[in-house]
Amino acid sequence: MRYDDVLYGVVIVWLGLISAIDLRQRRLPIWAARVPLACLVGLYLGLPIGTRSVLDHWPVVLLVRGMALGFAFLAALLSNTWAAGVPAAISLALAFGWETAFGATVVAWLVALLFARAGLFGGGDAKVVMILMALFPDRRLAAALLGAELVGSLVVLRRRYGWRGTLQRIAHAVRLARRGELPATGARWATTVPGVPKLAAGALAYLVLARLLDWQALGVVALLEVEVF
Repeated sequence: MRYDDVLYGVVIVWLGLISAIDLRQRRLPIWAARVPLACLVGLYLGLPIGTRSVLDHWPVVLLVRGMALGFAFLAALLSNTWAAGVPAAISLALAFGWETAFGATVVAWLVALLFARAGLFGGGDAKVVMILMALFPDRRLAAALLGAELVGSLVVLRRRYGWRGTLQRIAHAVRLARRGELPATGARWATTVPGVPKLAAGALAYLVLARLLDWQALGVVALLEVEVF
């Protein structure tokens, strides 16, 4: 059995568990999202140090990758203030300044934070996106998550309000965004629909396709295969 198959299995079980929790409780406990996210950030920050003890030089790719995620994580911690823009900009510069294959992850993290700040995502939903994109920094995963979120939200809203009511709510959200305003808590219609099951569906579709089409391993799956210099 390949080690990436083990990772896929663990991720699928985790997605099923947090989806059930989100459907029942409409929120995720700390251990379900915050702890795995912090562990992943610690892994990416600590791996260059561990690798340095084996090699006689710093692994630049791993070091820059860890720093990019570290600054993105700092932006998440500061997301309630405008100061988050500084670490966010540094993270983007690091991700795109070197060929680290982590540009998609950093962009997805920052977009997820913006969505959560705007009330389009719940905080737990944003953390799930961040965890998945740290595990598999692939633009195809980002597209799958976005597609699943949009399609799932439209289906649920269509069943609740009909097409007319759905379009009215979307138009209202667009008008608020143009004015730079956030919807009131009671008007954040997107967050009333459990987001984790939709994200889990997109992630599952990605994992199945990645396994069937043998897409190149990325992120945690490829940590031991990355070329260092």
